Amino acid sequence: MDKLKDKYEIILGFVTLVISFSAFKEELAKISLPLGYTTLIASDFLLYIVIGFGFCLYWFIMENVFRETKIGTWKIWNYILKISYFLFALLLITPILLGLNILLYQIIGLFDGLNDKTQKTLRFIIAIISSGISAYAGVMAVKFYLVLNKHKKRIQVQTEEILELENAQKLFDEGFYSQSVLESFKVLESHLYNELTNKEIRVQKHKFNDILRLSLSNGLLSDNDLPWVNDLRSMRNVAAHSDTAYTKEQALQSLQFIREFLKSTRGQHI
Repeated sequence: MDKLKDKYEIILGFVTLVISFSAFKEELAKISLPLGYTTLIASDFLLYIVIGFGFCLYWFIMENVFRETKIGTWKIWNYILKISYFLFALLLITPILLGLNILLYQIIGLFDGLNDKTQKTLRFIIAIISSGISAYAGVMAVKFYLVLNKHKKRIQVQTEEILELENAQKLFDEGFYSQSVLESFKVLESHLYNELTNKEIRVQKHKFNDILRLSLSNGLLSDNDLPWVNDLRSMRNVAAHSDTAYTKEQALQSLQFIREFLKSTRGQHI
């Protein structure tokens, strides 16, 4: 949620800044931005920026609203988000690219000896180069953001899992064996959900049947793990809906299974 909040604040900040220029609407309408292949009016450019950021903000919010619903599991959301990220990055660097384009156009104008045909050709080349740079910069910015965000999220998820596992161990050490079983199952559920999300597989967070099915089909769980998972789920359901007290041995087996499972999937000591 903090990540989404930061993203919304950036977009809203830019939109607010651009809208504040509306007080100078008449002045901006008189400013022309010569690009060589066309002329852009400053007020129109700011309007396009607002519309673009509004589009990004709309889809970011929509994805967040539907994330934990059946609609949120549709794979199309992955593509919608990538397109929105691309547009978001492109809008951020557009003023810089626009300024570069104008600068190159002005430099061409300094060469009085060039005939009209040569100038038109150079302007066309500038347009192609500018478009190429824009597209490339947008794609690279999105790739960098997604890789960085995935790495950051993985570290955050691993930290949360370690804390949850430590909590399960603490409950076990204090003799709360049924509560330790509940916490062990929570670690398993969170881990499988996060691994699926990392693979861009969309699933509702607390639909364990769906999480289990997708984990099996995507190799996160093996058939050998399934009996243990089913036993742990059954123990969790009983502990959550009855006063059944589990023994120390049962709670210990649950903890050992979770530790071994996380070690096998993460390849690290937990």
